[in-house]
Formats: sequence, structure tokens, C-alpha cells
Amino acid sequence: MDPFVAEKEEYDLAPCTYQLMNEGTRILVSGLADFVPAVFPEFDRLPIADKWLLIRNYQKIFHFVDSNLRTHRRYGPYSGMYVHVFGSYTSYQSAETVKGFFNNCPDLTNALEAERIYRECLQLNCGKIDSPLHNLMPTEDEYLALMCLSFWSIDNLEESNEMLEGLATRYRTEILTDLAERYHQTIGMDEGAVRIGGMYCLIMALKNAEMSMKWEYEVYRMLNVFDDNTYMYKLQMHRTDCYE
Repeated sequence: MDPFVAEKEEYDLAPCTYQLMNEGTRILVSGLADFVPAVFPEFDRLPIADKWLLIRNYQKIFHFVDSNLRTHRRYGPYSGMYVHVFGSYTSYQSAETVKGFFNNCPDLTNALEAERIYRECLQLNCGKIDSPLHNLMPTEDEYLALMCLSFWSIDNLEESNEMLEGLATRYRTEILTDLAERYHQTIGMDEGAVRIGGMYCLIMALKNAEMSMKWEYEVYRMLNVFDDNTYMYKLQMHRTDCYE
């Protein structure tokens, strides 16, 4: 793909499939390893286990926010349920793409049942995000702020980590202070406080959708449309070979 076309995001989107999403997730995680330290320099000095913990905790939320941002850029401000969402950087998911999503999965035996679950979960997860997204209707700058805030929203880590929690508190404070100052200069503190509250409501909705997807992936594994080498599933199982 021509890099200038990619930068403008004017390329045609393909229907998402298992293989496209699986490879897209691998590319996303690799990209986050470069993106995060560019935004938060202290990340580079963390032990590798902590880096991996943060990226694994963040990658689905980043995908959700980035998908909505790029939909916003392509189709304008949010005005109701999106017709489709991005499945990877160059593919989309919708009710129409569900049929065929699992055509290149490891085992087609239970693909029809997996399609049924996928359709229901896609509708359910979009529904979880729909109301807070519609209430907030983020600007592009607010989408970028959401990316930063959600990275340090680490209340659901598998185990307590005082160092990361302290770092997260400091970075969240810096981000919110900067946001409050921007709002003070533009829309006023009262309206700004409402919008910050809306951002946190959206982050909570995204985390709820993420939890639903964890259940969904376990079902796909039981149906064998995912296997132990499915990268998306290995991330969920905290497999260390995801580094490779």
C-alpha cells in the first residue's frame, strides 16, 4: 500500500476474517511497543514483565478507541450506531461480514455456531459502547486523550503492582490537568468536568466490552475455531510466547 494513501486513510476496506484479525492483532501489539514509550518515556525503563502486562491489558481497549477514531475520521461525528467497526487496520466488521469471518480459521467443523455467537457478541459489544459514545461524541483530541487515559486505567490488572499503580496515578493526574486547562480556555470548567466524566463512562463501557470478549474467545476455543496458536487467544491466556 502506498504510504501516502495509508496516512490519509483513503484505502478500500476489506471484510474482516479470522486471519486478518489475528495478524492485525500481532501487528497492533508490535506497534504498541513503539507507540507507548514515545508517549510515556518511563515505560522504556520498566521491567519487561511490567511492559508486557501493561500492553496486554491495553491492546483491546486501544483497538476499540482507535477503531472509533478512524471511523470518526472517515464518516464524521458519531450520530448513532455505526454501520461497521474496524476489525483490523485495513478491514471492517459488520452484520454482513459475520458470514465468512471463520472461513480461514483452524477448524471449520463448528464455524456456523461460532458465526452465530460472533453476530450476537458484535451486536452486544457495540451496544455496550453505543450510549456513552453517543453521549460524549468525542472530538479527535478527546479520542487521543482517551487513548492515554485508558492506558493507565489499570484497576483490572491480574495482581497488585504498587510501582505501576503509582506511575498510573501520576500520569492520569497529568493528563487530566492538561485536559482541564484546555477546557478552561475553551468551553469552561463546568462543561469540561462533564466531558471528563463522559470519558470515564466510555472507558468503563470499553472495559465491560473487553470482558465480554474474553468470554467470547473462550467459547471460540471450545468450538476449535480458535486453537492454542491463535495469537488473539494466546494474549488472553498470558502466554509468554506472544513476545516472539
